[in-house]
Amino acid sequence: KIQRREIPDAYLDKISFNIMHDPVFTPDGITYERQSLLDHFERNGHFDPITRRSCTENQLVPNLSLREAIEDFLKENGWAAGKKISKIKQIILRL
Repeated sequence: KIQRREIPDAYLDKISFNIMHDPVFTPDGITYERQSLLDHFERNGHFDPITRRSCTENQLVPNLSLREAIEDFLKENGWAAGKKISKIKQIILRL
């Protein structure tokens, strides 16, 4: 029996599409990988990439429960570490 390997969407960063290791959420409640969001701030300005509302580094809150869930997932699914989702799924998620 072939088992399908899938990473839950909630575990993927909305900017890089990589699995998150240091998830943080913005004042609007959207979770991103910390470094991806900091890179976004540096390149594009201090705003949430999805809501476009103002957001700064000191407003970011660690999403500890999600980090714990991702760590548990990676312990059971070591193949997922460092994986990116497929280009097709990236396009679908953006629609």
